[in-house]
Amino acid sequence: MYLNLPEEVRIKIFSFIPITQTKEILESNLENKDVLFKLICDEVTQYQQNVFRNLLLSQCFSCENKLTPHRIINVCSYCKFIFQNKEIYPVYCLQCYPLKNPRDFIFKNCRICDHFSAIIGITDYS
Repeated sequence: MYLNLPEEVRIKIFSFIPITQTKEILESNLENKDVLFKLICDEVTQYQQNVFRNLLLSQCFSCENKLTPHRIINVCSYCKFIFQNKEIYPVYCLQCYPLKNPRDFIFKNCRICDHFSAIIGITDYS
């Protein structure tokens, strides 16, 4: 129903909803995802879209796979994203960032910026 409204009006409507509670709206229509990105930032880079997918849609940073309780977090000082005074780091699925052990902790160069970073395997029992 509200998809017929102009984008500016939908942005205004989204402005009344906390960003972290928009998951259902985004999952119902992908067009709303772009509108929400424009609400948060005037210009959204691919990197920011990937972070928003991580945060709002629980999707992998590299692909659009749903994140499971078994995931990989890339703790990189250069690639963190500050959102509502919280530091957000890229989160990957196990298919995009395989580790020998799902609970591994290794140091290696970041895939995004090539700086040294910590790669942490997270599981539901970590």
